[in-house]
Amino acid sequence: MRLESLLEQYPFEERIPVRLFHTLARSEATAAIDAATGRRYSWSDLARRARRMATALTAAGVRPGDRVAWSAPTGVDAIAIWMGVAELGAIDVGIGDALQGALLQHVLDDCDPVCVVTHHAVDRGLGSLSPEALSKFNAVLHVGSEPSSYPDAVLVDLETASPAESPDLSALRPADPATIIYTSGTTGPSKGVLL
Repeated sequence: MRLESLLEQYPFEERIPVRLFHTLARSEATAAIDAATGRRYSWSDLARRARRMATALTAAGVRPGDRVAWSAPTGVDAIAIWMGVAELGAIDVGIGDALQGALLQHVLDDCDPVCVVTHHAVDRGLGSLSPEALSKFNAVLHVGSEPSSYPDAVLVDLETASPAESPDLSALRPADPATIIYTSGTTGPSKGVLL
C-alpha cells in the first residue's frame, strides 16, 4: 500500500502514526529487512512485535501519558518499542545509545519515566548507572536474548511472546503528547522538547 493512498483514508486530524501503522499491519508486504541477516519483516510481523512490547509495558504498569525512556539500535526492535509505547498512549523518550553516566542520569531525572527499556545491543548506557539510580522506575525491561547488565531487568522476547489483542486506539488524539526529544546539550544540559 502506498503512503499517499493510506493518508487519503484519514482526514488530517486523524493521521496519528500508530493508527496508520495498524492499518498497514494488515499487510504481509515487506516493511523492513534486517541488514545483518537479510530477514524480511512484513507489516503484520512488526505489528505483532509492537503488541508484544505493549503487553510487557502494560504489565510493568505503563499507562496513557506515562513516559517510557528507551534505547535500542536502529531496526525492527526499535520500531516495536516505539509503536508499543504509542499503542498505550504513553510518551516515547528515545535515548541515544552513546548516552551514559551523568548525561544519561540527567535525561532520566528530567523526563521522569515510569519505565526504562533497553536492548542487549546498547545495554552499556544503563550499565553506567548505579542500581540505586535504576531502582526508582516501576520496571526496567530488557529486549533481546542476552542478559542485561542490570540484574533486576525483566527480559522481553519480541520474537516469541504471546501478543495481546489489537489495541483500542480510539482514545488517541492528534494533540496528545507523543514523544520527548532531547537537544544535543551544546549550550548546557540537554533539554526535553515535548511533541
